[in-house]
Amino acid sequence: MPLGSAVEVTYTWKADAAAKKLTQDYRAMVHVLDSHESILFTADHDPVPPVTQWQPGQTYTYTRTLFVPLYSYVGPAEVRMGLYS
Repeated sequence: MPLGSAVEVTYTWKADAAAKKLTQDYRAMVHVLDSHESILFTADHDPVPPVTQWQPGQTYTYTRTLFVPLYSYVGPAEVRMGLYS
């Protein structure tokens, strides 16, 4: 994909059926790593809806637009995701 191009990313989160309802909002951590596990770029954001509205056993999906950074890298990339306060 060309540098600087827009990419539509669809996120899907599933709250485990046995999970307790969260009482604090968290941010989504999205890190894109190169083959040496160095961060190429991040796309941290607030999930939609906020995690305090998530219900156990439910799945939440939303789409965001990301822009590929303007630097040279050729090779595989890994995406790591999670939630943090």
